[in-house]
Amino acid sequence: METISVLGDQAIGRLDVEVSDGVATITGQVDRKSSRRLATELARRTPGIVKVIDNVQFEMDDDQLAPSSHGHPSDSRATEHLVREN
Repeated sequence: METISVLGDQAIGRLDVEVSDGVATITGQVDRKSSRRLATELARRTPGIVKVIDNVQFEMDDDQLAPSSHGHPSDSRATEHLVREN
């Protein structure tokens, strides 16, 4: 399914997608949980797909990651801390 290929080979290079009668079954492994969520949502939004079966594993759960409190020195917008350090 070319729709999810926009995520790039590094993120979704190990996915297999089978489509039958409007049902897309996605199997394989991605780099992170958010990549899995993006792949399944893109599949859902593909014309002709009425159901997505998500059998995708992920290597890292990035739902709980907090942004760094240190901005990149060249980023002029990074003037304040995003996370308070104790």
